[in-house]
Amino acid sequence: MSRYNWNCLVHQLYRPVDCAGLAFNRIILGILLLIDIVNERGLSRADILWIDETNKFQCHFPLFQWLQRFEHTESMYAVYLIMVIGVKKTNLDWLNGYSMVSLSTHWIWSFAIDYLHIPNHWIDYFVIHVGGFVFDSSVGFMFLFSATRPIGFLLAIAFNLINSQMFQIGMFPFVMIMVMPIFLSPNWPRKVVNRIHNSGLLKSFQNWKMLNQLKLNNDELLLNKSKKYRKQISKMDGLEANSKLKWNQHLTIIIIMIYIALQMVLPFAYPFLKGYNTWTNGLYGYSWDMMIHNWNHVHTRVTVRFSPIDGNGSIETYYINPDEWTVTGRWSHHADMVVQFAHCVEQRLRSKLMRDNLTMEMYFDVWTSLNGRFAQRMYDPTTNILNVKWTPFTKLEWILPILHQSEEWRSRLEYLNLQLENHIIQSNGRQMLNDSYMIYITDFPGLSLNNYIDETLFQDQRSPILFLLDGFVHITFSNGSEFLLKSSPNFNHHSISLPIGQLSTVTTIGRTPSYYSIWYPKKSPMVNRRTMSIMLYQMTSIGKKQNE
Repeated sequence: MSRYNWNCLVHQLYRPVDCAGLAFNRIILGILLLIDIVNERGLSRADILWIDETNKFQCHFPLFQWLQRFEHTESMYAVYLIMVIGVKKTNLDWLNGYSMVSLSTHWIWSFAIDYLHIPNHWIDYFVIHVGGFVFDSSVGFMFLFSATRPIGFLLAIAFNLINSQMFQIGMFPFVMIMVMPIFLSPNWPRKVVNRIHNSGLLKSFQNWKMLNQLKLNNDELLLNKSKKYRKQISKMDGLEANSKLKWNQHLTIIIIMIYIALQMVLPFAYPFLKGYNTWTNGLYGYSWDMMIHNWNHVHTRVTVRFSPIDGNGSIETYYINPDEWTVTGRWSHHADMVVQFAHCVEQRLRSKLMRDNLTMEMYFDVWTSLNGRFAQRMYDPTTNILNVKWTPFTKLEWILPILHQSEEWRSRLEYLNLQLENHIIQSNGRQMLNDSYMIYITDFPGLSLNNYIDETLFQDQRSPILFLLDGFVHITFSNGSEFLLKSSPNFNHHSISLPIGQLSTVTTIGRTPSYYSIWYPKKSPMVNRRTMSIMLYQMTSIGKKQNE
């Protein structure tokens, strides 16, 4: 009974072992992280990233809102220096092959495609998705057993080296490779040194004597012939050891167990932490969702309105460019970060414009595609985010749900693309497909999408074409003309050209969502995904002003 109590556990975790393996890992990790904080974490440009005047108006997204950045660059240098994934891959988008698309086009798969003649879609599905699921689900167990550990090591090395080429994730793959020896016996470096010594390979080196001095007699360690070691073992097996435990040893084990429990619980705590759930569940960075979700951001419009506190006077409306306020777009698909961004911009705008005597409202219209679905709104564009009450445990009602009918369309996009391309070829000629671009959109009943076709980007080109796939829409142009489109089996009956140089407004009417695509005849470096797909107003940090 006494061998299976709390004290026995503490003694077992404090059991002395050879520190050679741990020393190796700490040395290698220290070297890799020194490289990482310079190249990947911004230490080499800390004086630029954290200069007060340059970045005073930048917004940041800490897990806890009360955390604020240091006010001086020197402080940030100090911060830099201190500095069950397989389960998550049961996500249906991953298992169905929608999370990581077109990875087979990377050069690393060229040999398999060109010489082994493996189809691209086989690599995307069977190698990336199915293989990734099997690898993440099994490699941890392979590491635990000596019989399967060599296979697990080979697979893990190959997996991380491939990741280092396909993704820009810095030192992460190499850190993962270098921590693998932690699954070996603690004295594995000494075994390696002994084996090299016995092979006689280093006898010609002058420093062999020094290396020989570092050699440990593994036989003595393994057979427990050390008197000191034997004495410690006997104490742990006897009752006398129970009285020798210190309070800080108990506390250390408790803290370690709490930390492990948090790592296991947080990824699955989303039923309770509802304030962090958007289209995906859980806290960003704490959910083990690496590579599970493929976000394709299309457009973000942030509308700011100032109105007199007493209600008398005109309302001033501004459209701000969110890129002027933060260096990352990740915040747009996490509702808790949207709230942080809104209050950050409010604070900085009031400081910059001196508008403390006015009531401010802020509305977000964020368009995103998740894992190959149609692009759609994430948040209710009529909700004033500055007035919402956010807590970690309350569901956010202003998040719009994923329109699941787009998943049905997603499964037949390849066939749909062929249909649309054939229609374009018949109407405009095959040459119009060169450098063209197609975007798929779905919207909710009663909401409108504004799409401005900039004439400077489409000079001497055919007009973009809107194809209605399902639903009922009302289209108006800035010249006053109006059209009603209703879906039908024939594309000729529900397609319309969008005139260049005009603002078109597509309003979904009826009781069901609309599904449509917009084909753009030109794709150039000047015309990227954001400017071409939904070009609303091109603004700077404080945009076009309107009086209402």
